[in-house]
Amino acid sequence: MASSAHASDNGTECTLKGALAGESLNGQVRIQSNQTSLNVAVRIRKATNGSPHIDVQECSIDKTTSHVVTHIDMLSASDTAAIQVQLMRSAPDVVESILCAYVEWIVNLRSRAGNLFLDYSILTDPLTDSYGIEFNSSGEVSVDGKGGTPFGSAPMELPPLGNLTKMFQIVISDFVPNSLMHHGHKTGLFNTRVDPTTPQLGPVMRTTCGFTSGPLFCLGDLLPTLRHFHPNRGIAMIFRSAQPPVVIFREGRQGAFFAMNGHIAVWAIDDRGVEKKVGEMGIEIEAYMKFRISGAILKAKLSLEKIHLKSLNSEALQQDELDDAGLLGREIIQRIVNDVLKDGVPIPIHPLFRLRKTKIALMDRACVIVTDFQLSSKTIRQLVSRRRAT
Repeated sequence: MASSAHASDNGTECTLKGALAGESLNGQVRIQSNQTSLNVAVRIRKATNGSPHIDVQECSIDKTTSHVVTHIDMLSASDTAAIQVQLMRSAPDVVESILCAYVEWIVNLRSRAGNLFLDYSILTDPLTDSYGIEFNSSGEVSVDGKGGTPFGSAPMELPPLGNLTKMFQIVISDFVPNSLMHHGHKTGLFNTRVDPTTPQLGPVMRTTCGFTSGPLFCLGDLLPTLRHFHPNRGIAMIFRSAQPPVVIFREGRQGAFFAMNGHIAVWAIDDRGVEKKVGEMGIEIEAYMKFRISGAILKAKLSLEKIHLKSLNSEALQQDELDDAGLLGREIIQRIVNDVLKDGVPIPIHPLFRLRKTKIALMDRACVIVTDFQLSSKTIRQLVSRRRAT
């Protein structure tokens, strides 16, 4: 049974634990092939809301290709040569299972955000007065647009227009980002990984650093016990949300309140790229968010106020060191969370409108957007052609 695996240009490296032909196995194996042909068949079908949905129908490798076991480190195997013969027979199946699992992971990852849809359907009859037209839109973000968010919006209303000359005034409840957070958590949208290949943060994701090893500061300085047990290793941190993050819009300069609870798995990476899980920790975050508008997307930048890291039965992650790391490693954690939020929240407005000269302000439980707009000629042509067709 392969408990972990890493595929690279140098081959496939696995950590195996179990039994093979009666022999107890517990160690590392490297399998190489000069020519591995991967055959993948995907199905693209129309979802209920008309969006494309992609899934993997078939995945296999050409098992006639020769695979070579170039490294074997079985800690409890009594006859390495005999074990190698058995592994040679099993190598194609092992490589296939690893590569196909990776393909499915990529397809699923790309589909998560694409399966979340904004419902901008009108909830009530439009109201008209001397100022223009007022209407209420749903604003719910859900998987495939099917709804199912277990909470609703706080009461809200349009603020007085005053001397406002903008063409459009939009009030967005914090129900919109929280419905995204709810369904994003359920689909794993916020799960992320930071490792030595991550831009900007990559150089510090190591246990040992100094004049001869690259950066002068790294994670090993924050977590000396981790460095002691796993010196000269790269570090990967894999984050997943433990429950849906929460966003509460508040009036004032600080911005919206944000809270997130999650789980971080810590892996040590040796020089061959083999990864070993070395610890786990819980993370609790409270922060404030400032917003900006990019097109029809509401994007946020987070400023951390509180970080609490909790060691979860891990000898390499000492609680007193995590307490200090929560303060000293603020920028690393802040970068991870901002990476989670980088896609932003869609503004619940029909694609017929293109926003221009947009401004945003926060009020309690909602934000106000004032803007001019242009009508999309492409969308108008589509609407007219549909009308003529009927």
